[in-house]
Amino acid sequence: MTPTPSTTELIRECRETVQYSRAIRIKTADALNGVREQLLWRRHYVALLLIDSDDCPIAKGKTWESSSS
Repeated sequence: MTPTPSTTELIRECRETVQYSRAIRIKTADALNGVREQLLWRRHYVALLLIDSDDCPIAKGKTWESSSS
């Protein structure tokens, strides 16, 4: 039979688990923020490329709707 853990042992394990899950949450949030920043930067970069190109209707002062007809 396994000995039953004392209350202090249970509390310590519980605290360690909470700290561990908090650390994982913080790391995950940081990673997601990094990905979000990369995506925003890429979208911004693509928009700049489109505006600079001659094929872009916005650069010619047209809207997407009028250029498709």
